[in-house]
Amino acid sequence: SANTVTRTIVVNTTPTVSVLSVSNPIICSNGSTVITPTATPTGASTYTLNPGALIGTSFTVSPTSNTTYTLTGTSSAGCVSANSATTAITVNTTPTVSILSVSNSTICSGNSTVITPTATPTGASTYTLNPGALTGTSFTVSPTSNTTYTISGTSAVGCVSANTVTRTIVVNTTPTV
Repeated sequence: SANTVTRTIVVNTTPTVSVLSVSNPIICSNGSTVITPTATPTGASTYTLNPGALIGTSFTVSPTSNTTYTLTGTSSAGCVSANSATTAITVNTTPTVSILSVSNSTICSGNSTVITPTATPTGASTYTLNPGALTGTSFTVSPTSNTTYTISGTSAVGCVSANTVTRTIVVNTTPTV
């Protein structure tokens, strides 16, 4: 007697992974970006992002230095993608602002003083002084009363300083005779 056994073998599709989008491939230090993968032909149900061994379908990352991320995908049937996809995130340094000099922190009414900021590690290309929303690299101010100025810096690539610095200018009344 000839017995025939029939078996059905299911061949599951292996996903091919790619990066659908990166919200911002260039960020400032202390910033974050979102990496969103996609897979074809039928897609993966979950993705793994390295470094970090993060598992999900979308990833918010906050690298502290330039980092290349690698994505793999796994289908609902457990098939791991035959390829991996990579995306590079560039991290620009955020300047730290300080006061380089103040020509005179105490002035008489009607006089002016110059506030000059500086920034480290690589510096800011422009600074903003408040009150007044003045922008530049050095500020001549003539307050009419004691005023505390706040300064922030912005690098050439648009990274705003993580800190602000303040300087109070004291205004003494000029006597009248």
